[in-house]
Parts: sequence; structure tokens; C-alpha cells
Amino acid sequence: MALSRASIEKVDVSAYKIPTDAPEGDGTLQWDSTTLIVCEIYAGGERGLGYTYGNKAAAIVVEGLADRCLVHRSPLDIPALNTCMQKQVRNDGSRGIAALAISALDVALWDLKSKLFDRSVADMLGCTQQGVAVYGSGGFTETMGSLIRVDREFRFERVLLSIRRYFLRIRFASDSA
Repeated sequence: MALSRASIEKVDVSAYKIPTDAPEGDGTLQWDSTTLIVCEIYAGGERGLGYTYGNKAAAIVVEGLADRCLVHRSPLDIPALNTCMQKQVRNDGSRGIAALAISALDVALWDLKSKLFDRSVADMLGCTQQGVAVYGSGGFTETMGSLIRVDREFRFERVLLSIRRYFLRIRFASDSA
């Protein structure tokens, strides 16, 4: 099948509640699980994979957006598909659950398009540089201790150095004051 005639055949969405190994938190709230929303978009013999995390209600929004904006349309014109999705959530609000749903579908669309062209997503989008700096977001602060233990065990000194230098001030008991 010529790529120009490829159309999205179906979209599958799944929601998974994943328990954490210990309570997690960000300093304002604690939780014991995370819900992962996974989208799979099929076209031209390929499958694009996208995901987000948030309330399982995002999966319902994904299904509605897929039915109204994606199925039987070309997976190649991602801006047009995104415009359709944005219009569909206009009266519901474009933030929150709707933004999570659109984000997961957008990632799946770019993954699918890159597979259809047998190129990386980076090649499809274009790059201005060959690498990016690693950073620590500052989230999940209550699990930072376990992350540091993993770092020490696997010797991720270079990553830790980048995190220390730019974003976090981590001091080990063995470090000098």
C-alpha cells in the first residue's frame, strides 16, 4: 500500500493501575499507585505507541477522540489530526484530562509516522543538536533516597554530576560538608 493511501485502521487504548513499591510523594501529596494510559494506533501494517499517566478518565477521552478524529484518516498529517482533536475538546476544556489524552495520541501518531517512513522520530521532527543534557525534575522527592541508592549501586556518576551541577543539591553522608 502506498503511504499516501494509508489510513488509520484502529486505535486501542488501555489503562493500567500500577502500584508503587512504596508510598511516593512530591512534598504536597502521597500516592501508592500510578495510572498509565497506553494508546496504540494502527495503519499501513505498523503500530504507533503513545502513553500518558493520569486519571483513567483520559482513556475514555482517547477513545472518543480516536473515533471522531483519527480512524479512517491519514496518519501522515499530524497537524490536521491535532487540530481536529483540539476542536473536539473545545467545550470540555483543552487542559487536564483532555490534554493528557491528546498528548498520548500525539506521541502514538509520531511513533507511527516514523515507523511508516522507517526513520526515527528525531529524524522526522528534525534536530538542532545531537544530544541533550540530563536533568532532575525535582518530582518524587520522597523517593530520592532510593534513587540515590540505585545511582550508587550502578555508578551513574556522570548523570548524577549533571543533576547535582544544574538542578539538585544532593549531599551524601560520605561527602565532605
